[in-house]
Amino acid sequence: MSRKALRSLEELSSDYSSFLFDTCTLIRPYKKDRKPKIVVPSLSEMAESIQIELNSAISFSNHFKQQDNFYVTKNVLGEYIYSKSYPYKVKIKKKSVQHNRGKLELCRKIKELLKERRRLANVLEDNGRVLAMKVGERLLHKDFSVKYYNFVEKYLLSNTDFDLLISGAVLSKTKDPVALFSIDFGIGKAWKELLEREKMSQERFGFFGRFEFNGYSPFCQF
Repeated sequence: MSRKALRSLEELSSDYSSFLFDTCTLIRPYKKDRKPKIVVPSLSEMAESIQIELNSAISFSNHFKQQDNFYVTKNVLGEYIYSKSYPYKVKIKKKSVQHNRGKLELCRKIKELLKERRRLANVLEDNGRVLAMKVGERLLHKDFSVKYYNFVEKYLLSNTDFDLLISGAVLSKTKDPVALFSIDFGIGKAWKELLEREKMSQERFGFFGRFEFNGYSPFCQF
């Protein structure tokens, strides 16, 4: 992905009034050459991965304190807090001192990441960044959920994914332009069909993936 094709959150704020974040976007930027899950990463690779997630948590905590148009759904918040994208337990064995130091450092980073995730969750809750819909919006959410429920099976969406998509559609219908941030291709394909059926434009309801620390690209360019 060319850096010239990416846009920052600050740039996107000139086109969209509100933003909804998926769990995967909060955790880390998308990396195309990520190793398959069957490949066990080294200690240094795990430490690097955790550091990326840690930097994301710290950055978003600071950003959400300053901006009032960034939101998450309740489901995304819960998923983010309890996400197991890194190892919770690292066993320390009697091997080389250097090897054990690496594991101890990894354990320290995991604890630090858990702390920063909780801090970000607190920032979101304390600053009203957890999406709360009004009565009319909840009714439209219910209607859309029934209308597009086949998306769950068609695009293999989890309850969190589906709720995020429908929430974005509702806000785009009832408020100013909204953008959804995710790197989930299932949500992206469902979003594209929803736009076509509702005759909505990408300028009204956008979809962007996070490819760098503060670099986002439209779904059509993934």
